[in-house]
Amino acid sequence: ATYAPAAEAAADVDARENIAADGLLICAAHVLLSAAGEMASPAREGVVLAAVAALERGCSRSSHHAEMRIALVSAYLALGCPTQAQIHWKQLDVKNIQMDTLSHHMQPAVGVLGPMAIARGVRRAILKLHSDHESGDAGDMYVLALKHGAFAKAIEMVGFARRLASSHQLADARADVEAEEALVACLTGVGSGAAPQASSVETARAGLDVMRANEDMGLRPFWDPLPGACALCHKDARSGVAGLGGRQSDLPDDECTAWRARVEQKRLLAVAARAAAAPQAQGVAAIATAHSRAMDIAGASAGVSARRGADGVVRAAVEAWAAAADNDVDVPQRIETLQVAVSEAASAAKAALEGDMYACGSLEQAGWLANDGARWAAAMLKQASRALASRGDGAAASRNALSACAQAVASSLDSLAAQLGQAESDLEAALGRATRAAASDALPDGWNDFLERAVAATAKDQAIAAGMLADSLTKSAGWCRGVVGRL
Repeated sequence: ATYAPAAEAAADVDARENIAADGLLICAAHVLLSAAGEMASPAREGVVLAAVAALERGCSRSSHHAEMRIALVSAYLALGCPTQAQIHWKQLDVKNIQMDTLSHHMQPAVGVLGPMAIARGVRRAILKLHSDHESGDAGDMYVLALKHGAFAKAIEMVGFARRLASSHQLADARADVEAEEALVACLTGVGSGAAPQASSVETARAGLDVMRANEDMGLRPFWDPLPGACALCHKDARSGVAGLGGRQSDLPDDECTAWRARVEQKRLLAVAARAAAAPQAQGVAAIATAHSRAMDIAGASAGVSARRGADGVVRAAVEAWAAAADNDVDVPQRIETLQVAVSEAASAAKAALEGDMYACGSLEQAGWLANDGARWAAAMLKQASRALASRGDGAAASRNALSACAQAVASSLDSLAAQLGQAESDLEAALGRATRAAASDALPDGWNDFLERAVAATAKDQAIAAGMLADSLTKSAGWCRGVVGRL
């Protein structure tokens, strides 16, 4: 009620300029989202949508307000809406060094939720920033600084280059590329080469001790403290979500440790997958052991409850392949562990998806399994079958166990995919009921249009994201059935 007359009084102010009344909407959104963090579904989603409507109202007037746009990116991602998040991300016009300091607002959540093209686009922009700086920009700046006698500036540029070279965003983006290329090699055979040496396990830690978190935490919403951790999404595990406690520029030491462990984990995944895809695997036991250690480190860190099931699947898959490649006596047990891990992760994701709407965090949990755990399970099953196929009758029991596992994994993934098929109209109706019940008094009269548009956009985006995740699960299930055919 206070915002409308204040905005009207500032009608002559350019839409690209912020107005004092914008702070009212930001405060209102923070109050609503703080309350939502203490609620259960579906009331939580209704209140989050009320906050989204308030912020959308503000952005319709102050189109260049960075804090409101970033808050909308975070809130939409919490609701499982990567496309809506990207719309507001594009409006921010993030470029140059901001790709290093602000990309954490989109990564890794947007990749988890399904649209890999968006995730790859953000990743390419991060890598381009560093590539351009390394190939020419840095040298040009040094020359200009020295030419004009700005020696202090030249020293500053050297420090800047070192900070960029040790960037967490750079290390994370490169690790993502390595892991994805290795996974493709496992599944398709394209790009597979010589097996990595066991020493590759140690090199996965290279640079981690000097890795810098250049991310600017000053604009990160309080309800979304870390990439991959949102208090709105993980109410049941709230004690495991470490908030920033207000505005600050530096990342706490324990969270830096968690980020380093995640980068190491991705690097080790790439090493394990390259070893699996190679004609002759070497050092697989050491690779699997080191990868398990990295999984344990990352799994114990804050804010990762949604991905723990998928992480367990990945670890079990790598260990099953390693046992098959090394011809261990416990191959059947390792394969059974993988089957159980997939079943438990799929059951947990299905439980989160129960109801007539997708609760905050439910699509994220399904996404970690669909785009991470399931793909690695399929890849490692394929490579384990390749290792066992050459062993003759002596590996019959292991091949039978692998065939049963592949069938069970495919069934679990298909079952989860089926639960991701809610119609957009049904989602919109359910979200509308939740919003009216929980937030009918939260917004002023006359703002219903913004609320209805937010509900419709959320339902549409959720349906698209769920469909992408279902397609990913179905594809992984197909690869698993292909394993059965080869055996």
